[in-house]
Amino acid sequence: MSTVPFRDILLAGAAGDAIGYVVEFDDVETIKESYGPHGLRGPLSLDGSGEWLISDDTQMTLFTIDGIFWSRQRGDALTKGLYRSYMRWYYMQTGEEPRRGQKSWLKKQPYETTYNLAKDHRLQERRHPGMTCLTALRDPADRGVTQPLNDSKGCGGIMRVAPIGLYFHGDPEAAYENGCACAAITHSHPSGYIAAGAMASYLALLCDGHTLRQAGKVVKEMLRVKENADEVYDAIVAAEKAAAKVPALRKKAGADDWWYYLPGLEALGEGFVAEETLAIALYCALAYSGSRYAVLAALNHGGDSDSTAGICAQLVTAEAGRNRIPEEWLEHLECRDIIIDMADRLEKISFEEKA
Repeated sequence: MSTVPFRDILLAGAAGDAIGYVVEFDDVETIKESYGPHGLRGPLSLDGSGEWLISDDTQMTLFTIDGIFWSRQRGDALTKGLYRSYMRWYYMQTGEEPRRGQKSWLKKQPYETTYNLAKDHRLQERRHPGMTCLTALRDPADRGVTQPLNDSKGCGGIMRVAPIGLYFHGDPEAAYENGCACAAITHSHPSGYIAAGAMASYLALLCDGHTLRQAGKVVKEMLRVKENADEVYDAIVAAEKAAAKVPALRKKAGADDWWYYLPGLEALGEGFVAEETLAIALYCALAYSGSRYAVLAALNHGGDSDSTAGICAQLVTAEAGRNRIPEEWLEHLECRDIIIDMADRLEKISFEEKA
């Protein structure tokens, strides 16, 4: 079995996404003015419902799991199942049918025995879906690593890739190749899909008992021999170097100075492109031994807070022996029920196939 239940990793990612979504479009000064001198410290309800709303990041993560189920049920290539599942999400978001007959993919599938993903109203809510994802899925052209559709390296590929890493746990090479293929359905710039492949490899290794630093060594060795991987490799190295400086910065900071980590984070970028998203998440995960503080650092900045916090939360939770994010962050998490259901099914079939 995985060293950490899949549900814990995916719930943590959703919680990081939900908290980060609150401040996704705020700069640091706005965050301080709105939530106090230490920034946002936990989840908030955005719509008065009491629920902590997920963004498109977690929506698409669920459809990645759906794509794995779809391809497995039909014996199709994984990318075919993923594409069909992402088109289900696209139709739910837009009401558009780019190719005649695609609307039929909304029908409840035989594997959906306890839920109906395409009829779940929570996944029909538009939570600032990425424009690259929407425009790429609207385009009926073929696509993939060898069939570029655009030149985007936005974080819309890496933000949804976690289930690939979990499904291929223990096999970082398969996780990498399939993670790249998953992201390349919508993002054709090499750094866009290679960062996603690297993230999938991290999770595959962490679920097999590696520490985050051990996983980093393996991932970097993999990237050394991959074509067009220099930008992602360099981002990982920069994150590791920056994280190593944080303990000294913490000692120099005053008792009330929470923001000592920020210059190192900002030097890595804003997180709107994939290699920066990965770098910021890694930086925070490596800089803090406490998972709570790692995720809070990953969301309290002026960039793509929900994506960086969600990915950071997945990484720190997947590392065995590390303390988890606070349980209260999950209490009112939107879609908690379906995340648990789908994560448990994913874990079951993943280990059945390896038996």
